[in-house]
Amino acid sequence: MQQFLLFLLLCFTISRGVSQSLPADSAFREQARSTVVAQYNKVMNPQSAIYNGNEYIQHDFRIKVHPYFQSDSLLKGSVTYYSVEYNDIPMGYDIVRDEIFIRHLDGGYRMRLNSEKVDRFTFNGHQFIRLTGDSLVGVRTGFYDVLYNGRTQLLSRRIKVIVEDISTGVYKADYVVKDEYWIRREQRYYPVRTLGGALGVYGDKKKELRKYLRTERIKFKENKEKTLVLLAREYDALTR
Repeated sequence: MQQFLLFLLLCFTISRGVSQSLPADSAFREQARSTVVAQYNKVMNPQSAIYNGNEYIQHDFRIKVHPYFQSDSLLKGSVTYYSVEYNDIPMGYDIVRDEIFIRHLDGGYRMRLNSEKVDRFTFNGHQFIRLTGDSLVGVRTGFYDVLYNGRTQLLSRRIKVIVEDISTGVYKADYVVKDEYWIRREQRYYPVRTLGGALGVYGDKKKELRKYLRTERIKFKENKEKTLVLLAREYDALTR
């Protein structure tokens, strides 16, 4: 309530100043509106849903490799949380737990977001969406990296698993990347582990796609992710 009253006072002060000292045209009104909105966000952001949550708990300190997507540092990104979009938020993506964490405004600690309330987020140039899976669509619930989005869609579920070793009597552990890839076609998602599996999803253009790979000298084993992106693009081009 205190913040809301401050907001009303701010609106009154700015609108009064504009009406008394500036020409009444749209440019000045827009400038005044932008100033009010900026000040409102500055006041209200600490009370926003994104800053109300539980503290993010670090993983086992004995594991030296980080459990995050691409970077163990907080990078600015955007997230749609409780249907509200927040931009320029210092954040990270823990792919072991499949959850987003952010830095609290006071800078003292990190907070975890409620994954069920995150619709999408962008991080380090990647766009992730949250899918709610079931047996009909063929995909599990979680965050998926959108690698290609056309009439067909290529997604990756970023995964790291903990591999432990106590054979020497000393605890050792590491995070191993186990990324999964999925193709969406005709409202269903298909897991892809091999080149043959991908071509099987694009069965009606299988021969053309094999010829495309040979002509362009694209090797699936050399870069699985890049090959899958190129196949999705070429399939859409062939069926345009």
